[in-house]
Amino acid sequence: MPQRPAISARRADPRSSSSPNPIFNGDFSLGIEAWGVTDWQGPAPVGEHPYGLVGDRLCFTILPRQRVLIGWPPGESSYAIAVTRGARHQLSLRASSSGPLPIIADVSVGHRLPPYGSIAAARLPLDHTFQSFTFDFEPDVSDDQTGFSIHLAAVGDSGETQVCFDDFLITTDVAACSAP
Repeated sequence: MPQRPAISARRADPRSSSSPNPIFNGDFSLGIEAWGVTDWQGPAPVGEHPYGLVGDRLCFTILPRQRVLIGWPPGESSYAIAVTRGARHQLSLRASSSGPLPIIADVSVGHRLPPYGSIAAARLPLDHTFQSFTFDFEPDVSDDQTGFSIHLAAVGDSGETQVCFDDFLITTDVAACSAP
């Protein structure tokens, strides 16, 4: 699948849905079950990354020039989301970033196993306010093994920043499917 350019996610509340959330543990009520976290410390050896739950939010302390990848679901998991070609989907989440480092946060939706093709991507404009973000997408293909990842990159040389996430939700508007 071709890689998609990132669009900016909107600061907006999620679309309402009567369907159950297909993202298992999207609210972290079961800890970090069904989530994967990887970090890179640049040229230094990878150590244990400081992350965990703060209240009901998944939070990370990110150091200068550090990169972190958050994935749902992790590769060894049996969880996945089904997306339908031509249907309107919306991924929503709540997030914040507090500290001196600017953080680049890109979210990507795509096939959850190799070759990890991208279906949609967006940049999250994080700031100190814990707020809702949404982005809409219409896949070119149907895929019943879809997941998503968030790539965080700290830009800057001093201090540390805490980034927090919660309330991941994906909704589908199948009635809005375009013609095949």
